[in-house]
Amino acid sequence: YAEMDAKLRCDENCTFVSNGGAAVWIVHGTANLSGHIIFKNNSGNAYGGAIYLQSSRLALIGYTAFVANNGGGAGAGIGGTDSNITCIGTSIFTSNNAKFGAAIDLTNSTVIIRGNTNFNSNTAGTAGSGGGINAVDFNSNTAGTTGSGGGINAVDSNFTFQGNTSFVGNKAFSGGGLNMYNCFVEFQGINTFLNSKVDSRGGALNVVKTTLKLTGNNVFTNNSAGSQGSAIYAKDTNLFIVGSTDISNNQRHVKGRVFVNNSIVEFEGNCTFRNNTASEGGAMYSRNSNVSMWGDMTIIQNMAYTYGGAFYFTGGRLVISETATFINNTAGDSGGAFFITSSTLNFSDNVTLFNNSAHNQGGAILATDSSQLRFS
Repeated sequence: YAEMDAKLRCDENCTFVSNGGAAVWIVHGTANLSGHIIFKNNSGNAYGGAIYLQSSRLALIGYTAFVANNGGGAGAGIGGTDSNITCIGTSIFTSNNAKFGAAIDLTNSTVIIRGNTNFNSNTAGTAGSGGGINAVDFNSNTAGTTGSGGGINAVDSNFTFQGNTSFVGNKAFSGGGLNMYNCFVEFQGINTFLNSKVDSRGGALNVVKTTLKLTGNNVFTNNSAGSQGSAIYAKDTNLFIVGSTDISNNQRHVKGRVFVNNSIVEFEGNCTFRNNTASEGGAMYSRNSNVSMWGDMTIIQNMAYTYGGAFYFTGGRLVISETATFINNTAGDSGGAFFITSSTLNFSDNVTLFNNSAHNQGGAILATDSSQLRFS
């Protein structure tokens, strides 16, 4: 236990096994772990089975393993508030358990991850959040039946991922890979979101009142949700997706592979929506949002069971600049490529709509309720 500007430093081999009340508890202090450090079978009654931080700084520089710790309430590996964490070395979180944030649970904190980090088989409880928080591989983490954030769960926090990041096979009630509220999050490098599944919304990403930036190469494949946004759900959010982006084969009978509500969304670079299926808006469903697409856009073979084979817009505005191609999108009712209501659709430069179809009306576009179409 360390407090009041205390400094903890580990440069050699050190093992913390079967301690109660959190193995390391730091309040207003600093910890640098740069040796070969193992935390195993430690438990916390409420927070932090291995490490608990309050208004403190933690640097993981060497090899650090968190194995089979129990957080009780939150953060079996690391729990904390108002703290800064930097991961530069190799960090492994395996088989940790907690009600909230099985691997890491943070509030009002900042995390920068530069090294190799692996979170595997961490489990959040029945009403839990945050099965794991993994900078490189988010594999098979699970949040419980009413939980959020199978990969990451955070509130009022800042995250920067500077290497390649993948979320694979995560499960939760909402936000299979990432669940964020009032946060700033930036992913750099190659970002892959694969095979995540949720019962409610945001198969890969569920973000509310958050600024989310994905820069580099972004891939969303085979994610699913029970109600809205099998790939991405964003509400009251600024979402920036920059670089090469592929959103493909995300399926389930829900609204939109990408579902945005009262948000500002920008796609920049080469972007492809391919083989996505939804009840409305096969590729995207937008409500009261402003969406801009800059660059080379390909929207191909998406399908909606009812309206908007590619895009469904109600309220707000969509601006598509430079080159955009819509091919073989289908709607079971109306609007093979676009279904827009009370919205503005602006096309600039080269736009091609080819072989899109609807069973009822508007093989390419159906516009209703004072919507505006502008071609320039």
